[in-house]
Amino acid sequence: MQEYTVQIKRNLVQLLVLAVGEIGIAWGYGYEMAALSLLLGNIASIIYFWQLTSRVKRSSALPAGKAVAKMQFGWILSLVFIALFLALSTKIMQVDFLFVVIGMFSFQIALFIDSIVIALKSVLILIRKG
Repeated sequence: MQEYTVQIKRNLVQLLVLAVGEIGIAWGYGYEMAALSLLLGNIASIIYFWQLTSRVKRSSALPAGKAVAKMQFGWILSLVFIALFLALSTKIMQVDFLFVVIGMFSFQIALFIDSIVIALKSVLILIRKG
C-alpha cells in the first residue's frame, strides 16, 4: 500500500504541474476566460482523481464481492459528478465549455504521460540487462 501512496502523490504532483502549465499558458497569452475555464476543469479533474484513488484505497481492505459492489456504485457517483459539473459549466457565462472539458481531461493526460514514462523506463532496464 505504501507504493500505491507514493504513486498517488506522484500523479497528483504531475496533475498539478500540468494544470499550472495549462493555466499559465492561457493567462500568458491574455485569455483570462480560458484560464478560468481551465482552472474549473482542473479542479473537477483533481476532485475526480481524489474520488478514484480514495475509492480504490478503501476497497483494497474489503472482501472481493463488497469491493466490486462499492467500486460499481462509486463509478456511478463519479459519472454523475462529471455530468453535473459539465452541465453547470454550460450555465456559467464567464467560462468557455471547451476549455472546461480540456481541463477535466488533464487527469487522463497526466496518467497517459506517466504510463509512457514507466513503459520507457522498463524498456531501458530490459535493454541494459541485455
